[in-house]
Amino acid sequence: HADATMPSWVKNYTFHGAAYSYCGKYYNRKLNIRLNPKVIAVKFGCDDSTAVAAKYAIRRYCTSDDGAITGWHVPKEAVLARDEKDRETFKDDVVTVARKTWLASMNDFKNLEFGVEHDMYAKRWVEEGAPLTGRYAKVLVDECQDMVRANVKALRRIPGQKICVGDRNQQLYDYRCTVNVADEMNFDAILDLTISHRFG
Repeated sequence: HADATMPSWVKNYTFHGAAYSYCGKYYNRKLNIRLNPKVIAVKFGCDDSTAVAAKYAIRRYCTSDDGAITGWHVPKEAVLARDEKDRETFKDDVVTVARKTWLASMNDFKNLEFGVEHDMYAKRWVEEGAPLTGRYAKVLVDECQDMVRANVKALRRIPGQKICVGDRNQQLYDYRCTVNVADEMNFDAILDLTISHRFG
């Protein structure tokens, strides 16, 4: 709809849409395949709980602004479920399996055992510099109160003046560890909208 109503020199993207144009399209065959913990467990010789934790560690990594999968991405609940003496070893095992799974999913296009989730190719796009097809003088971002840190990192890497619009009272995706971009980036000015045309 936005493409139809905006001038031809305006390009409309979602973050995932921009990532798909750059690299997600190469994973098309893998996007309908689940990232299956049972496959992970068999392939890498780990127990099911390690495989499940590895899957969720990858998900947390994908929405973070981190450059590598580390112990910070291992779900805390999975770690605390282990005996205290085994927790660090478990965490290390999960990180190892998560990294192997990432490589099997993202670097082997022909391996259809390992699926690719949309956040995974979006993360690759961010880590490769968040390139867009074309250069733009201004970048306008809506709903900036609800951005995962990976998207904030992408926004920092995209050249051009940034204009971000959002309402911190409408942050809906806390479960994805979203942040308000106004709190994460330095802007020349932060302005309040005093009139709303949304109603009436």
